[in-house]
Amino acid sequence: MAPPYLYDCRTQVWYAQMPAILMHLAKAYHFLPDEPEQQTLALKVVLDCNDILMEITNYHGTVMWDQGSWTEFRTHRLADWMARRYGFPSPGCLLS
Repeated sequence: MAPPYLYDCRTQVWYAQMPAILMHLAKAYHFLPDEPEQQTLALKVVLDCNDILMEITNYHGTVMWDQGSWTEFRTHRLADWMARRYGFPSPGCLLS
């Protein structure tokens, strides 16, 4: 099992993978909505965050960013992703 991981002392269960850990904690601490549609939306946001974290870290540091590729990612791909999914300003003006 690779990090991140969480050990729940109460249930004596290990949880791996960031989305599973966050959903477990959200349910345990009553941050998860009761309605199934809202739970699905909460899971979507967690998974979106996981996706963007992987991209921002350039696939967990597999390759280091150089100035050109970081600028391209930040001003186009990331800005476009945030505009489409969350209604931020149009691509190119968000993180320039």
